[in-house]
Amino acid sequence: MKLTFRRESTLAWITLVTAASQNLSYGAGLPAGVLNLESKSAAGRFSAEAFLQWKASEIQAAEGVAIGESVHGSEVYEQIERTLTEKLIQDFGYRIVFFETGWNRSQILSRYIDACTSGTEGVLTADVLNGFYYASTELKSLVEFMCQWNRDHASDPVYFRGVDVWDRTWELQDLIEKANAASSLGLETSLKAIRQNCWGADVQNWGEWKVLARISDRLKGVPDEFRIPCEKALSEVEKGLASAGGISSSDPQVLIAGRAYRNLLARWIHMDQYIGRDAPLSAHWNVRDQAQAANLVSFVNELGKKKYVWITHTSHVSKKGSAASWWGFPKDLYSAGQYLRDHHGLRPFTIGTTSFKAEGSQGSFLSPTDSRSLDLLLHQTGMSILGVDVLQGLVAGQTDWYLECENDAAGDPNGILMNPSEHYDVLIYVDHTTPTPAAATPVSPYYP
Repeated sequence: MKLTFRRESTLAWITLVTAASQNLSYGAGLPAGVLNLESKSAAGRFSAEAFLQWKASEIQAAEGVAIGESVHGSEVYEQIERTLTEKLIQDFGYRIVFFETGWNRSQILSRYIDACTSGTEGVLTADVLNGFYYASTELKSLVEFMCQWNRDHASDPVYFRGVDVWDRTWELQDLIEKANAASSLGLETSLKAIRQNCWGADVQNWGEWKVLARISDRLKGVPDEFRIPCEKALSEVEKGLASAGGISSSDPQVLIAGRAYRNLLARWIHMDQYIGRDAPLSAHWNVRDQAQAANLVSFVNELGKKKYVWITHTSHVSKKGSAASWWGFPKDLYSAGQYLRDHHGLRPFTIGTTSFKAEGSQGSFLSPTDSRSLDLLLHQTGMSILGVDVLQGLVAGQTDWYLECENDAAGDPNGILMNPSEHYDVLIYVDHTTPTPAAATPVSPYYP
C-alpha cells in the first residue's frame, strides 16, 4: 500500500535550511559524520533546531518520522521526542502523534486532545495523563502543546493515538460485547464460550491475571481442553466482526470492537495465555509488533493519511528485526517498523537513540567497555548530545557496533551488536540519561 501525503513547509524553514546547508559543520574535534546537537542556551539539552537543519530534506520528504528510545522514562530522550514533535507539527505539517501506549488506555488522552479544538477539553488531570504508560513532566508539556495547537488551529488539528496492545483485557472484552449488543452481531454464543474457555477471559484485575499467568507457566501453557474451544470461539468472533466491516466499518461500535479484538488476541498470545510456551518464540513475540503496525496503519487511513510522528522503543521502530533478535533469540522475530515496510508499504524516517549511561523509569543500566561500543567511543569526545550519520564517516568505517538497548546485568553490558544502518536512518547519542520526573502517579504498573 502506497500512501500519498501532503508536502508542507514554511518560508522560514526554507530560508533557514538553505543557510544551514552552507554553514552547518560536524564540529571541530568530532569524528567524521558526528554532529554536536547540544543546545547552545541550555547545557545538556537537545537542540531540535540543529537536528532539523541537519536532516531537513529527509524530514520534509518523509511520510512520517519514527523516534525510538533505547530506554523508557528517560528525561533527555523525552525532551528530544517532545521538542522534535513540536517542531514537526509547527514547521513541517505533521498532524498525527502515535505513542507506545495501549490503544484503549490512551483513548481518554486522545479524546482530551481532540476536544481542544472546541475548547471543551476540561482540566488536564492525572487520569487523563495516565493515558500514557508513564506520565512524565515532558509528556505533560507535549500534551499542553498539542492542546494549544488545536485551540489555535481548530480546522487543522493534530491527533494523538496509542498503538500498543498492553490494555486491560477485561475492558477490551467489554467493548466487544457492547458492540455485539448495540449492533446485533449475533455473537452471544461465541462470546460466552470465550468467557468459559479462554484463560484470562474472566479476570477483573491484575492480581487475578498474575495468578493465572503463574499457573500457565507451571502447566507450560493452556490445557487443550480449554485451548481448543477457545480457539474455535475466537475464530467465530473474528469472522463475525470481519463480516460486519471490522476496523473498516462505518459503524463506530463495530470499528472499536474490531480494534479491541485485534489487541485482545495479540495481548493473550504475547502473554502466553492462549498458546503453550512450547510454541516458537516468534508465535508469542511477533504478534505484538504486528498489531502495533496494523493499529498505526488503520489510524493513518482513518485520519486522512496525514504525516505522522511515531514514538516508541528502538526495538519497535527498527527497520530490520525486533530487539529480541538482537538479544540472542531466534532470528525470525519482526519489529513493528519492519511490518510497516514489508506488509503495509510505509517507510518513516527512522531515528534511533543510544547512550553511554542510560537511566530511566525501568532502572539504571550498565556502562560499556568493549572497543566496538559506539557509546564508549562517543563518550570519550566529552560531548553531551550528538547526531550520528549511519551511512558515512565514523559508523560507516566498520560493519558492527555495540549500541545501548536496556542492557542489564543479565545480558551484555555493552548492549547490542548490530549494523546501525540496517536498523535506523540516523542516530542520536546521549551521554547520560536520567529518569524523567513524574507528572502523575501511575494507576497501574508500567506495563499494565
